[in-house]
Amino acid sequence: MWQRVAAVSSSFLLCAGILIQANAWSPSSSVEVIGRRRTIMQTSTDSEEKGTWNPLSLAVLKLGFTEPAWTSPYNYKNDEGKYVCANCKTPLFPSSSKYDSGSGWPSFWKTIDNDKVALERSWDGRIEATCNNCGGHLGHVFPDGPTRGNLDANELETVPETDPDIGYKAQVNDAGGEKSQFSRMPRYCINGAALQFEEK
Repeated sequence: MWQRVAAVSSSFLLCAGILIQANAWSPSSSVEVIGRRRTIMQTSTDSEEKGTWNPLSLAVLKLGFTEPAWTSPYNYKNDEGKYVCANCKTPLFPSSSKYDSGSGWPSFWKTIDNDKVALERSWDGRIEATCNNCGGHLGHVFPDGPTRGNLDANELETVPETDPDIGYKAQVNDAGGEKSQFSRMPRYCINGAALQFEEK
């Protein structure tokens, strides 16, 4: 049975690579995003896409596939550094925001800087996360990240303004005004194949 699964997966990824090389994937020039608009590059050269010729990375970044859970080595990586887009090398997430969500995919509760990750509401209601520079699919964002009370106060002060105020992040305490320590941050559930790690 595993041989059949491996054969089907290999064939599927090979077809995905052929479609991509034939420029069958072409993002729209302007797409609706949460709170702002962004423009995706229409064309790219081979030099801009070096490092993306891994079939799984191509399938994730260009076609929006989801890698199987628990297969990314980044699930278990705890080194200091930053996670960058596997396609264009744009810094996306600091290692300090990575945590074990138990989901099976690398998870982060904040981005590295303003406007690095773009968000778009998908047809199924989920919020898709893409690289704001090249438009590559990264994963999805959910409102069930870690509680603020369990996070370093200094790290909370550096949350980029363009990170989403979705779900539990927007909750306030009864005293009014300040966000409760029990409110949750977003969970960026990201495909490891869409990332590369750069040590500090």
